[in-house]
Parts: sequence; structure tokens; C-alpha cells
Amino acid sequence: MRALSVLSHVAAATLLVGGVAKLRDPGSVRPLLAVVGERLRLEVPSLYRRLLSPQAGRLLGAVEVLIGFACLAGNRVAAFVVAVAYALFAQLLMTARSEGLESCGCFGASTTPPTVGHVLANLAAAIVVFWGALGAPSSAVWAPPGGGWPLRLAYLLSVGAATALTVALGTVAGEVTRARHLLAEEPPAPRPARLAS
Repeated sequence: MRALSVLSHVAAATLLVGGVAKLRDPGSVRPLLAVVGERLRLEVPSLYRRLLSPQAGRLLGAVEVLIGFACLAGNRVAAFVVAVAYALFAQLLMTARSEGLESCGCFGASTTPPTVGHVLANLAAAIVVFWGALGAPSSAVWAPPGGGWPLRLAYLLSVGAATALTVALGTVAGEVTRARHLLAEEPPAPRPARLAS
């Protein structure tokens, strides 16, 4: 159960990091919100206009920070909300992929393109957090059950390191995908002629 707790806390912390990034650069998620708004334009015209405002990205970031922190604090209801958020993000990423968006805006100014791996990672996070919320009583990331302060510090550091690695891998994987697409668009460089011996 400890591994599930760590993974749930990493997912919540990653959501919190994404929320902070959107608070810093709310325009990064605007293209994704515009696609969602375009699909809702006929049904809810007022929502379409609101999704295009800079405040929409900031509001999304604030919600991510709030529910991420609440989940890290051990709130079981927040854990369920985080799981639902990740499932919704997976759906948004599939929409972004179908629309050919270059970036999802997940980590603010990052240019992470929505990939199949990104969709699967969000679905996995949703399942892990949901499963974790169903299990043992939640604990705050800074006060996991059992052990003294050295174990608690080690737990907190492991969650922090895993979160940093998750964000870095998500960002780097996006950059690698973008580079591959750019290389595929460029014609191959001509090979130098071989000299006859």
C-alpha cells in the first residue's frame, strides 16, 4: 500500500506543479481551452467566451493547485477529485490530438505536445489516485503513517524527487516528440560523395 500512497502523492504533486505553471503563464493552456470552447460554442455561447479569457487558464491553474494540495494534505475527497481531473485531462488530450494542437499547456510555457503516452499517463494517474483513495485512510504527504521523522523525511523527499522526475520526463518526452516531427518534415541532408580508391 505504501507504493500506491507514493504514486498517489506524486500524481497530486504533479497536478500542483502544473497548476502553478498555469498560474504563472495562463495563456499556455489557451489553445486547448479554445478547442474545448469551440466544441461547446453552439450549446453554451457564454462559456465559449469565458474559456478564451486569460482568467480561464489562471482559474484552471488555481483549481489544480487547490485540489493537488488538498490531496497531498490527506483529504480523501480531494483524491477522488484529482482522479476525476486526470480522467478529464486524458479526454482533453485526446481532443487536442484530434485537433492537431502543438502543445497541451500542461506545464505552462512548456511546449509539450499531446501524445498517446501523455494520454496513457493521465489515465494511469487517474486509476492510481482513485485506487489509492479507495484504500487505506489517506495521510498527508509530510506525515505518512509509521516511522519517525527520518522515514517521514525520506518519504517526502522521495515524493518530491519522483514528482520532479515526472515533470521532467513529461517535458523532455514532449520536446523529443516535437524534434522528431520537425526532423520528419525536413528533407534528409545529402550524403557526401564517396571517393573512388
